Amino acid sequence: MDFWRQISIEELLSKIQNDSVLMLMAIMAGVVLLVILLVIIISAMRVKAHKEKYWNINIDNKEKTFYIAELEAEFQAFKIEHARNLQTLEQFDEMKSMLQSKRKSLSLLEEKQYIIEKKLNKSMSELKQSYEDYNLLVDNHEALRIRCDKLIESNTRYRTDNARILLKLNQEGRR
Repeated sequence: MDFWRQISIEELLSKIQNDSVLMLMAIMAGVVLLVILLVIIISAMRVKAHKEKYWNINIDNKEKTFYIAELEAEFQAFKIEHARNLQTLEQFDEMKSMLQSKRKSLSLLEEKQYIIEKKLNKSMSELKQSYEDYNLLVDNHEALRIRCDKLIESNTRYRTDNARILLKLNQEGRR
């Protein structure tokens, strides 16, 4: 170190200029120094770029975490809605099966009603026919009653006449 302190910069420069080996070494030292400086600058830029990238990634991660949390909350809401929809669908299926059984029952009832209506129509036509027959019989009965009354009246008259004739005959037979 004493060596370097004793020599001034001007003397060092003049010594380096005169000696080609020292000049080459000085140039190489300058080049190495520049390369080191360039590596440091590039590293600093890379560190800065990586730092910014890291901060951007952190910010992106925070945003993504927030977005993921929102998506998870939305997913949970969809799960709940899906469960409700499944329950509604099950109720709908139950109602559908119940409606189908009701339709079957209704079709059976309609068939029975059709059969009963046919029987009713048949019974009504039989009843109507029976009523017409009854009215005809009533009319015949009335006619026969009138005829019977006339016959009874005629019979009574004939008996009376017969009784008179018999009396006359008995009276003539006694005379």
